[in-house]
This record gives sequence, structure tokens and C-alpha cells, in this order.
Amino acid sequence: MERAPPIDVWDVATFDPELRSVLDARARVIRDYRTESQRLFREREAQTLRGPPAHNIHGPSFSALREEIAALMAERTIRAWHFTRLAEHEVATVRKNGLQPMTLALIDERLEAVRQAGLIDAQLAAQLYEASPYHRQIEGSRENRIWLTAQPYAIDDSAVEELLDRWGGESISFVHREGATLERLMQLGTPLVIEVALPMRITTRVEEAATNVLDAFAQSIGVDGGWGGGADMVAVEPIAPEWILAIHREGEPSFEGMGRGYPPAFPGRDW
Repeated sequence: MERAPPIDVWDVATFDPELRSVLDARARVIRDYRTESQRLFREREAQTLRGPPAHNIHGPSFSALREEIAALMAERTIRAWHFTRLAEHEVATVRKNGLQPMTLALIDERLEAVRQAGLIDAQLAAQLYEASPYHRQIEGSRENRIWLTAQPYAIDDSAVEELLDRWGGESISFVHREGATLERLMQLGTPLVIEVALPMRITTRVEEAATNVLDAFAQSIGVDGGWGGGADMVAVEPIAPEWILAIHREGEPSFEGMGRGYPPAFPGRDW
């Protein structure tokens, strides 16, 4: 049986008939809630002295709808984006094995692999491992996660720029803010955007995806303040190789145009 294409949370044209039917039937709830939110915001901004924020009378109905959409999204797959910088052998590994949730053991394996490839020496590998913030977690708060985004950010966007311009990502490079180590990390690998069909059942961010869907639908029916931007997504299980839709590489039109022409239906961040 052919798989349904993944949903773009920012594009109502990709919403399947069941999801679209629920949204169409609840359009009045979305419109009333958003319109009242805008009215309350303007009213509060005009106040000289501010008390507690006023209650949106449509809040309970909207919250119930968001829960309903979240339940639907939990059974669906969305298109997501992983911004990274990888050595060539790592690109081959992703194509073969998919993406794996990051752990200290995997950090050690990555460093040993780049050492064996002759890209760094043993001293730098040991230094990078010992400096990893994954040694200083609070109750494993960093372990077993793959971070993605629900919208395709432009490659010079501050949200993803550091992920692309240095090898290692949050687990290895982000603690090195200057000096020779950072310069070496910026010489390693190639900037990539990995396009993924992400099953929401392996994530912790179903509610955020539901909010994005509601934002996009609100925008489509002309409600002010509809789109709030794509949420971060967190996968807590491996992303299988068959879920990798594309690997966009620096220099390719799709990479250079990410979020600004690719994919063609994405209207850009400031819509």
C-alpha cells in the first residue's frame, strides 16, 4: 500500500481530507478565538496601567479543538528538516542507517570515526569528548533526541546558522565559541539540510505540530496573526533511512534556496 505523502504543517493544501474536514467544521471556533485574542491584545496595549490579562471567552473551545487536532496529528507524518554539518562518511551512514538519537556513546563513536578518517587527531578527539555538554545533563535531558524543525529555515537564519557552519552540533561544537578548536570544527564536513518524513508517533512535539496546523489554517482563512512559525520537533527514536526524503548539500539550488524558494510552496518566514 502506498504511503500518504507527509503533511507540511504550514501548507493547508497538504492536509489530508479527514484533517481538513475537522478544521473546516471548526473554522468558526478558530476565527472567534483569534479575533478575540487580537482584540484583547490591542486593548491591553492601549492601557496605561495593566492588571492580569483578560480571559478569552473562546479559550475553552479552542483548547478542546487543539487537543482534537493533536490526537489526529499523533497518527500522521509531517515533513521536517534537520540542519547539520557532516563528513562524507557520515553522509553515507545517514543514507544507509538513517538518523540516530544522540547519546554520549554516539558522540564517542562519531569522534572516533572522524579520527580514523584522518580529519582530527586523537588529542582533539579526546578534548572534544570531554568538553561535550552531554557530560553535564540534568536527568538525561539531552540524551536520545534528534532535533528537527517543522519549517524549512533559510540557511543564514540565526536559528540554524551555527548548526551549518561548524561540525558537531550542540553535542560537540556549541561550547567552543572562539579559538583554534572552533576554527578546526568550521573546517570539517559539509553543511547539509536533511529533509525527513517524520512520523509524529516517535516525537514529543505533537501539540506543537497541532498548533502549527491551526496557525496555517487560520492564516488560510484570513485571520490576523495566523502563522506563528514552525515549531522545533524532537524525535526520540531513530529516523529510518526510508524516511529520509532528501539530503540537500551546500552549493545545490535546493540548499541555497532553502526557505526562500525551496520547497516551492513555502511562502517564507515573514508571511
